[in-house]
Amino acid sequence: MSEHKQFMVSQQIVLQNAEGKVLVLQRAGNGFWLLPGGRIEETDTNLEEALTREIFEEIQLRVVVGRPIAIDTATHWNTFAVAFHATLTEPGEPVLDAEHTGYEWVTPAEAAERLYYKRIGKAIAEQLG
Repeated sequence: MSEHKQFMVSQQIVLQNAEGKVLVLQRAGNGFWLLPGGRIEETDTNLEEALTREIFEEIQLRVVVGRPIAIDTATHWNTFAVAFHATLTEPGEPVLDAEHTGYEWVTPAEAAERLYYKRIGKAIAEQLG
């Protein structure tokens, strides 16, 4: 019988600019490249609210959350990640919080190479590339 683990849920967005490039953020501390997003907190009342809150906290942009694109896990962090397509409510460039050291707009294929969550990266390349 397999052991059941408890996982935290992380939601991320796939945000593309007018050229079709995907926004990736570099995490401070470990340097990992991730999509914008974060974990659901106890005070969040629904999934969309949690995700839009995290996006605004991280990059100071407002988004409309769309369809799910992919899922992945990071077992050493006990995290289950879900990536959703999203669109900006108005044009703008990210303003990063202290958790990130940089950002880039990359092609879907480049996102697949860089992203820590490889299954999500692969899905981005396949669906948006």
